Amino acid sequence: MDSRNLVHRSVADSLAVSLQLTREELCMLINISPHSLYQLQANDLLPAEPSMQIIHIQNAFKQAQKVFSDKQRALMWLKHENLALGNIRPIDLLGTPDGIDSVIRILGRIEHGVYS
Repeated sequence: MDSRNLVHRSVADSLAVSLQLTREELCMLINISPHSLYQLQANDLLPAEPSMQIIHIQNAFKQAQKVFSDKQRALMWLKHENLALGNIRPIDLLGTPDGIDSVIRILGRIEHGVYS
């Protein structure tokens, strides 16, 4: 992976704040141990897999904000169980590529007026 696609630990910290996640919750979503993440300095680059997860999660959150026209409403949607996702909270699916695809797909349905 090209180093231009790697993100700094500070980006992970910002994502945790934006999504109101604990360190442990964030680490589960980006597939890195809390110890590994927090031994890095804020300007250190994360490994490729957690970096890509962060980028995909950021994109999903941006899409949710676009669909709901509001950061708080998007966050509320992400943190509540969703019937179309099998009564799973969308945020809990953001730890895998398939889960992210499911969340993005449901957001697309909502955006186009399909009940989800």
